[in-house]
Amino acid sequence: MRIEENHFTLKTTINTPFPEDTILKIRDMASFYGNIIENEASHSTSGPKNRIKMSFDIIEHIDEHTSMNLFFSLIGLHNGISIVDVSIEGILRMEIDQSNKFFYSSFHDFYTEKIYPEIRKRTEHKIKKIGGEIEKKVKALEQNK
Repeated sequence: MRIEENHFTLKTTINTPFPEDTILKIRDMASFYGNIIENEASHSTSGPKNRIKMSFDIIEHIDEHTSMNLFFSLIGLHNGISIVDVSIEGILRMEIDQSNKFFYSSFHDFYTEKIYPEIRKRTEHKIKKIGGEIEKKVKALEQNK
């Protein structure tokens, strides 16, 4: 069984003369919050158009069943105007193996009623705090063009 709760979302567009540099700055800034797991990094050109795409995650395991996840998707376009579309989600994810039905039933009830609420409370606050810090830093990039 998997439960996912979204506690932070940022979707914004940054006007920037150098989209690739801005994407790398965001990645470097995000690395302060944990190890980056890169999912995609691509750069394509078609005549005067450039498209840069990078997606990566930062995952912090709270315990064997629960993790805090920050998902980043960055798309830079350079085609007369230069922008970076930023999408960031902060998610709390709980997953319990269901292969042992007897164990699952007993453990699931105990974990979701006794342990998970406290983890949720602490982690929700942490996701929102980190999300707010990241949002300020991302928005400051546009002001520092």
